[in-house]
Amino acid sequence: MWQQLNTVSSSWVTLVLFLVFVVLVEAYRTHSFESKIFIRFFEFTTYLRIFGGDREVSRLRSFQIILLFISVLSYGFLLFFGLYHRGLIAFSGQEYLSLVLLLSGIVVVRYLVLKGLVWLTDLQTISNYIVFKNIALNGLFSLFALLVITLYSFGPFSTANMLLYGFVILVSFHLFFAIYTYSSIFMLGFKPWIYLILYFCAFKILPWIWVAHRYQLL
Repeated sequence: MWQQLNTVSSSWVTLVLFLVFVVLVEAYRTHSFESKIFIRFFEFTTYLRIFGGDREVSRLRSFQIILLFISVLSYGFLLFFGLYHRGLIAFSGQEYLSLVLLLSGIVVVRYLVLKGLVWLTDLQTISNYIVFKNIALNGLFSLFALLVITLYSFGPFSTANMLLYGFVILVSFHLFFAIYTYSSIFMLGFKPWIYLILYFCAFKILPWIWVAHRYQLL
């Protein structure tokens, strides 16, 4: 059963959300051109075309690190509130921090695995592009997650259904763009396709199954 809340805002939630919005403002100030293009959801391909060149994706830039930071904190909030509503964790900053660390660990492991596949296939360019696009998409989706969390925490929509709808929309977006990304790579003639299938199934889906099992969601 989903637990219902009268109010979910607390000092640490406010502090973390304030920190995220400060980082967003600073990112917009220091990367104004990239930020303006990035937030145009329906022109996302334009962002990929401008900033997805070989030189740009060959290394993690500061804007991408900011997107990773915001993504982990935003998804951490969605997972935290969802688990709390199910009565699986306590409403505390320590539980939220544990989830953020867990998500960060998943991100690091997936990155290292992808780099290992690059070593096996010797396809550095495709690997860099996958990392770049995944960070960009997660950053874009995290803005939507932030909107959901902010309305949920401080608006008149503090219901479990709002979290559930937001979660379903995010998962749908992720599945659609993941299928689109990897199918487009196949269309480009990526030969050792079995490695991408292994990465997608074992290291993009399996971690979330493990999280669901750990918190008794399955």
